Amino acid sequence: MPPSLDGYAEPFLDGGATAIAVLAEHPEVTATLVGQNPAVVEVWRVVQSDVESLIRSLRWVAERHSPAFFAGVRDRDLEPVAAAALSPAERAARYVYLRGTARPDARGDQPRVVTSAVAGVDGAGDPVVEYGRDTVPVDEAGLRMLARLLGERDVTIVAKPPFELLGDLREDDLLWVDAAQAQAQASAAAGADGRLGRELRSLVGSAVARGAAVLAPAHPLVEASGELAVVAQPADDVTLLGSAALRRALQR
Repeated sequence: MPPSLDGYAEPFLDGGATAIAVLAEHPEVTATLVGQNPAVVEVWRVVQSDVESLIRSLRWVAERHSPAFFAGVRDRDLEPVAAAALSPAERAARYVYLRGTARPDARGDQPRVVTSAVAGVDGAGDPVVEYGRDTVPVDEAGLRMLARLLGERDVTIVAKPPFELLGDLREDDLLWVDAAQAQAQASAAAGADGRLGRELRSLVGSAVARGAAVLAPAHPLVEASGELAVVAQPADDVTLLGSAALRRALQR
């Protein structure tokens, strides 16, 4: 990332590893984290505003963890009517619990947890998440550290379409575009990748036109924009692409 940074934006918030690295490295940064999944956004906002309630709720579900309890949370507690009766911290804890204890899919990817319609069931009626771990991974110290980081920085966390982020984007702001994450969050409907590819190319092009420093892991959906070039090839073989504004910033 550039040695100095005023603004950071992320349109497909999930685990937020890049956002955390930016916030840790740049105390002066103003960050806008935009999620396409309202449940993920709620988790982040609860960490930011009420982490101790989240930790207590996570302890509560961890103490009750079993295949039957997991199935109950998946099929009952996150169904819209039941979820509305829970506090934000309780909903966030149940979402984190399902994500942390579910079995990865056949490709080893993070399981997809839904909180609309009947939680845990996709459009075809197949379970979205299945029991996968006998222990509940809860990093209380890490959650508290993240809460301090979010509280000490100027961070806005919101659920909205990615293009609405452009109105807040300033010249030289760093925009992190993770196409693989966007693809994972997109609908599995026929033609979804084609639509997503056009949307990502348009997003990158609009951000570049505004003078933003765009950074993205190499992925066919962003490489097709023609706006980005290789800026780094780290040891883990993840090639990073950047816009002209980012390349200039890195050379300063």
